[in-house]
Amino acid sequence: MKKGFALLAVVFVIVFFAVVGLVIVSMLSSESILAQKQLNSTQAFFVAAAGLNFYLTTSLEGDSDWRDNVGVAKNFGKGYFVVSFTADNRNRGTLEVTGYVNNVSRKISGSYSRTSSGGGGLPGAFSYSMYSGNAGGYDLVIENSVTITGDFYYYGDVTMQNSASLTDGTMYSLDLDLQGSSSVAADDLAESPDVPELDTSSYDAYFSELSHAASSALSIKKSQTYNLSGSTHYFTSVSISGNATLVGPGTIVVKTGDFSLSGNGNIGDDVVIIAANNVNLSSNGSVGDNLKVYAQDDITLESSLVVPADALFYSQNGDISTGNSSLFTGVILAPNGEVTLSNSSNGINGLIYCDSLVMENSVVFNGSIVT
Repeated sequence: MKKGFALLAVVFVIVFFAVVGLVIVSMLSSESILAQKQLNSTQAFFVAAAGLNFYLTTSLEGDSDWRDNVGVAKNFGKGYFVVSFTADNRNRGTLEVTGYVNNVSRKISGSYSRTSSGGGGLPGAFSYSMYSGNAGGYDLVIENSVTITGDFYYYGDVTMQNSASLTDGTMYSLDLDLQGSSSVAADDLAESPDVPELDTSSYDAYFSELSHAASSALSIKKSQTYNLSGSTHYFTSVSISGNATLVGPGTIVVKTGDFSLSGNGNIGDDVVIIAANNVNLSSNGSVGDNLKVYAQDDITLESSLVVPADALFYSQNGDISTGNSSLFTGVILAPNGEVTLSNSSNGINGLIYCDSLVMENSVVFNGSIVT
């Protein structure tokens, strides 16, 4: 009986340790599987993060209009990522990136907006039809038959009246009141504005020419011609009238008085005007390409004068105004003054940067305004 009991005890011990061994092996296997899943999950997260960075740098950064962007899938490391992008407008959208490693996935998502650099190296503010930080805290009223195309950003309350409308974009404001038959394609809340600061040092450098002496005034009229011949000429004041023509290329510096173009006076190609006071362009004549005007005070563009592409108007401390049926194509800069656009049936094309803005009557503007 004792021998039989001993054998039974040995068998019991062997079975016991076998069961314990199986349990330990099962536990180790489960922990190994769990550890592998955790490793895959961590790797999937970093694959998703890599996909996020990839899409931001290759598809969104430097793109002036996000509305044409679509998703993408790409292998990366031990897995791959899938990007889904939905644009709210040209400057903002929702990005969702999922990383996959060994059938384990991790997802990163969020809303992104372009607030610094836009296409062509310009600040993002210039991608809007108008971008205003509204430092004065004024309410904006848009009325009559005004039509805005593209995104419009105003850090304040906006009221739209009559048949005013915004198409192909979003109206950003603190509060939008639509009255009459006015309408917008979309609207959203304006966040704290990111109005770019204009570095004027390269423009102000032109005024160093005013330190040169000038002893006489220039007055050309009737059908007279004055040729700058590629050099710089200094006068106390300049008047061009009748059918007279100032021929470029070259630079004309007006030291103490005004620069005036009237009658049917003309300015040729590649002319630079530097004035200590005002520049008045109110001729029915013509202006050539690449006109550059640097004035310490006001610049006025009137009559039916057409200023073609690549023009630049810069007022250091004054205002800039356009009126009647004049046409301007280029850049208008009045960092410390007011820009007034009025009675301009032909239109203004380009970029405007100013401290304040007035638009009235039948103005047509195509481009971007930052104020």
